[in-house]
Amino acid sequence: MNLRILAVLVTFAGVAMAAPRPNILMIVVDDMGSGDMSAQGHPWLKTPNFDRLHGESVRMADFMVSPTCAPTRAALMTGAHEFRSGVTHTIHGMERMNPECVTLPQVLKRAGYATGMFGKWHLGDQDEYVPWKRGFDIGVIAENDAAAAQHKPLDPVFLRNGERRPMKGPQDQLFAKEAMAFMGHERDEPFFCYYATYDPHRGYWAEERFVKEMERQMQAADERGVLGVSPRRNLFFAEMLQVDWILGEMMDFLEHQGLSKNTLVLLVTDNGGTDGVDAYNMHMRGHKTTAWLGGTRALAFWRLPGVLKPGDVTESCAHIDVLPTLAQVAGAELVHPALGQVEGRSAWALLTGKDDSWPDRYLHAHVARWAPGKRDRHKYEGAMVRRGNYDLVRVKTASMGRGYTDHPEFHRAASPGGGWGLYDRLADPGQEHDLSAKQPDLAREMSMEFERWWKASEPFLIHEK
Repeated sequence: MNLRILAVLVTFAGVAMAAPRPNILMIVVDDMGSGDMSAQGHPWLKTPNFDRLHGESVRMADFMVSPTCAPTRAALMTGAHEFRSGVTHTIHGMERMNPECVTLPQVLKRAGYATGMFGKWHLGDQDEYVPWKRGFDIGVIAENDAAAAQHKPLDPVFLRNGERRPMKGPQDQLFAKEAMAFMGHERDEPFFCYYATYDPHRGYWAEERFVKEMERQMQAADERGVLGVSPRRNLFFAEMLQVDWILGEMMDFLEHQGLSKNTLVLLVTDNGGTDGVDAYNMHMRGHKTTAWLGGTRALAFWRLPGVLKPGDVTESCAHIDVLPTLAQVAGAELVHPALGQVEGRSAWALLTGKDDSWPDRYLHAHVARWAPGKRDRHKYEGAMVRRGNYDLVRVKTASMGRGYTDHPEFHRAASPGGGWGLYDRLADPGQEHDLSAKQPDLAREMSMEFERWWKASEPFLIHEK
């Protein structure tokens, strides 16, 4: 009997109930900021499909990721901070996820899920690092996954489980078609589909229809005096419209295929904002490649009709919580070695409104991005420790980013004197009021936690050995 209609016993939030195990569609959008959509308060950008998903989802309003791309993807795949899988950078081979790590698709396959990955992998495209050797039944990535492929948005060459396939058309749209074909395939088991975009990374290319629509939106915004960004960045926003359209196509596909009601859709972004931060950044300081809040706050929308009631979850969650949450949804027991690897915790009871005991815990972020052998020199370049509402931030220099913003004096500023600054990120998202002098004991405790964590991470950094 097809498991789409077969009721099986699944545990949700610790309560046994009869329900079909849901399919899972996880979408990771590259370089989109938390403020790059109208439903998040953007003053002029119109993103109807992102808004639709926003309105139908439980939204993690305080969701933390790494300040950069490949590290976040490693944490999503392993349920552990990216340093635990050796991933510290996006280049130099330091994006390659330790082959000994247990991955999310491996956990879900063990629970009987069909698994497919389509799009930007960015965790190694050589030998044992490729997705079809990391638990995916089907892996479709671009040739030269995150290097040349990032600069070739049209007519890419795909690798499907290693088979080379020249393609014609826009890269992200082609990946989406592959993902939809996988989801629409008749099978007896539920599926886990991982779709990861390249857009809107760095504003390289968009179809003419999206460029024209963005020009129209920008002209209207300029006439109202709310543009707030130089026209040279319009291609980034055109790519945002392009991704919004793809999202709409995928949501409509699930609806038309009768999959919508039993498919958990999870959409996350991989780091803080980029080219859009000057237009709107939800009043946060920082952007991708910084340890400020604007570099680590991301989107996390969870939609499962009839199970998840739309609204905001305000507890502090993180990328490391995704794997254990999806494992619980799938009824997958975490056993050795995954049990010892996973650092996050399941947020399913939190998402379903059945958990009022979310822990006060330490979370850690680091810009990393050092060249091989330069780890210790970069220890304090861009570091953050989180506990409760407080972020302890240390940004040694103002040179971490590469021109994502027209206002480096704000978004790329060093912390006071290049030392630690303590901020209540909820009351002060711009992180302009250092509280370390008023709460010295808390600042000291959190700085000591950073030192402990930094030392404890060293044995896992395989690319440093």
